[in-house]
Amino acid sequence: VRLDELAVASANGTLSDGDRAALKAEFDSLVAEADRIAQTTEFNGQQLLASDNTISGQVGVSGDDTIDVSLKGSSASALGLSGIDIGSQAGAQAAIDQIASARDTINENRGAIGSSQSRLGVAFSNLQEQRVQSAAAKSRIVDADIAEETANRTRASILTQAGTSVLGQANQSPALALSLLGGGG
Repeated sequence: VRLDELAVASANGTLSDGDRAALKAEFDSLVAEADRIAQTTEFNGQQLLASDNTISGQVGVSGDDTIDVSLKGSSASALGLSGIDIGSQAGAQAAIDQIASARDTINENRGAIGSSQSRLGVAFSNLQEQRVQSAAAKSRIVDADIAEETANRTRASILTQAGTSVLGQANQSPALALSLLGGGG
């Protein structure tokens, strides 16, 4: 926005050469700073804005589950801002169109980045849901194993008690028979 303001001000026919020189100095400084930012902006060692770039992000368990984020170069030369000279009225008038074109490119880049950000947000939400569902499934599996082992232990305990009871009754049967035979007389 400030570049546009400076170009429009410099295109004014009532300015002196000194006024235009001051506007040009500020303009050139802003373009240089924007270019420096584009050249030095990086993430994880990868330059993001110096030139056209595509970054792939893994968003699922499959190798095909990726989202590509395309970043357009935003350096002064990529935006058509290098070499603009608003030191003259004619140069300033030509710069207005070049700045408008650069602004359009930046807006397109921002739209593409916003779209990619939305896609990544949806992918993140899906991954969160998958994580919750996996944890629930794991819990059901673990809970099912505990229940099964508890049932197996109870069954074994009942069988042991029944076996002990049958053995006790079997030991009493001969003694009962002898007492019946011997006790009647």
